[in-house]
Amino acid sequence: MPAPVLPVAVGFGGAFYTTDEGQSWTTITNAVTTGVAAFGRAVWIGGGNGKLWRLDF
Repeated sequence: MPAPVLPVAVGFGGAFYTTDEGQSWTTITNAVTTGVAAFGRAVWIGGGNGKLWRLDF
């Protein structure tokens, strides 16, 4: 059985993820974020200030 899909959005307003197909969003950070990469169940988010967040779902 494949793992569930968890969309992650990043931008000038912060970084967010949803578990219900975009009906609601959970804030990861409200800092400016510039990019996101994922592999398997891990997500890395780059911040505008050079900070890097890693989340494991």
